[in-house]
Amino acid sequence: MKKIAYLLFAFIALQTANAQKAATANAAPNPKEMAAKEFNELDKAVPMDDNLKSSYATLFMMRAQEIASTTDEAKKKEIYEMYGQKIWWGFTDEQRNLLKQNKELYAKIMFYKK
Repeated sequence: MKKIAYLLFAFIALQTANAQKAATANAAPNPKEMAAKEFNELDKAVPMDDNLKSSYATLFMMRAQEIASTTDEAKKKEIYEMYGQKIWWGFTDEQRNLLKQNKELYAKIMFYKK
């Protein structure tokens, strides 16, 4: 009888743990984490002064928060690309060229992907 109770307890514990993992995996990404990740990638690829870094960190945070608060995909795309343009035009020609050379990062920063 004790073995059956132990097996039942172990089974329930494993099911609970698996359910928690699944819930965590399906959760929407944290806007702050998304913004920090994108900004860090950009910072590595394009040299910026401290003032520009501060401004862009704020822009990335604002974009991530607005995207997270919107459910309409068309609106998300509009917001994402609007901020992408602000980022693009804040750079010098040299910085824009460096960003464009990194095609993957350029697409990630400039264009919304579902």
